Amino acid sequence: MTKKDRVIVVISIAWPLLVIFYIEPWGWSSINSVWLYPIAGFGFLPVALYWAYRFIKGGKKEFDATTIKNSKIIMSKKHDDKLALEHLSIIDMERVMKSLDYISEFENQHLKAALFRDAVISYAKPFSSNKFSDQSKGLRISFNHVPNEMTSLHKEIINLRNELIAHTDMTLQNPRIKKYEDEVGKNYSMTVAGYETIHKEHLFGPLYKLAKAVHGSLIAARS
Repeated sequence: MTKKDRVIVVISIAWPLLVIFYIEPWGWSSINSVWLYPIAGFGFLPVALYWAYRFIKGGKKEFDATTIKNSKIIMSKKHDDKLALEHLSIIDMERVMKSLDYISEFENQHLKAALFRDAVISYAKPFSSNKFSDQSKGLRISFNHVPNEMTSLHKEIINLRNELIAHTDMTLQNPRIKKYEDEVGKNYSMTVAGYETIHKEHLFGPLYKLAKAVHGSLIAARS
């Protein structure tokens, strides 16, 4: 409690007592009955206003303190989310390298394509717009983990994921439709370029090196 508060407490107690003192049976109210109550009320008004001000100000401080506390909790949680993503991203980069290692063990083109897709998706995932614990977007690892000399390769892998593997981009699929009629009726045949080149062997080695570099950068950032 401040000095001002103590003064106001004294006034809050003393003023009503003074008013009571001048009311019956002491007789003053009969002489000044018209002016006594307005004067008493007007005199107590500053005290009431002060306590109202203190109540509002105290509530605002409590609100501000709660807001700051909640903001710190949110920031702390987002920081923890980023730490978790960096840890998971290390695992993702290891998965990229493992998938690319396994490719050499198979001759089946379908299995090779599946492993390559897994490698591309695993690499791109940490750089995508992931969600924080509060469901807000924008959780991703820093682009600074990508070596400068590998930025063009990084962009190629991300575009491959976005335009061909995770989504269907018609500029890459390049569909060619041939319409015709036969004894059954109207029909068509189609060829697409995307699925015929879903695993790009010339990217196996470079993607492995890129994932290894990002993996090393993430490890170094933890120490």
